[in-house]
Amino acid sequence: MKTSTFRIIPLSTEVAERARRAVEAGAADHAFVIADSPSAYPCRHCLRFARPGERMILFPYASVPAGHPYSETGPIFVHAEPCERYCATDEYPDDLRRGRAFRAYNTS
Repeated sequence: MKTSTFRIIPLSTEVAERARRAVEAGAADHAFVIADSPSAYPCRHCLRFARPGERMILFPYASVPAGHPYSETGPIFVHAEPCERYCATDEYPDDLRRGRAFRAYNTS
């Protein structure tokens, strides 16, 4: 039996950096927030939860472009300070092992 290979693809570093620049420039739809609990602010770039007291950026993001099936815009977080992009294969990030829902997409 062949074992499936999978990869969880985080937000690109380019998008995370763009969010950091936008919040610094005062973009109305980007905000700094301070994490106040250990499992409530998941960074979509490093795929870790913020530690209490860490600054995060809350902003809208569309993971699937408009006009395609499943397109939607929703609120996400990234660390306000640069963080290392998650890059492992064939494993779930440790912080996402606790009761998270995943949506898989194919190329259609």
